[in-house]
Amino acid sequence: MHTFQKVSAVFWPAFIVSVVASVILFSIIDPLSLFYTYDISRLAIYSISFLFLWLITALSSAITLYFIYPCKSHVEYD
Repeated sequence: MHTFQKVSAVFWPAFIVSVVASVILFSIIDPLSLFYTYDISRLAIYSISFLFLWLITALSSAITLYFIYPCKSHVEYD
């Protein structure tokens, strides 16, 4: 698998899941009610939350990609 395909296989599904998760999360919760003590705009909360969700889902996809390939066996069987 080429490097571009690996990067695409990690970040594209993570992007899609992050979009869906952000829509679900912020349709239930008002971001300003979570961060009312900070002087931060609603758009900034949306952006930071989306990037955090994208990071978490990309990490999950990267771990999945890592475990697709079998480990090299160090033990020789007869």
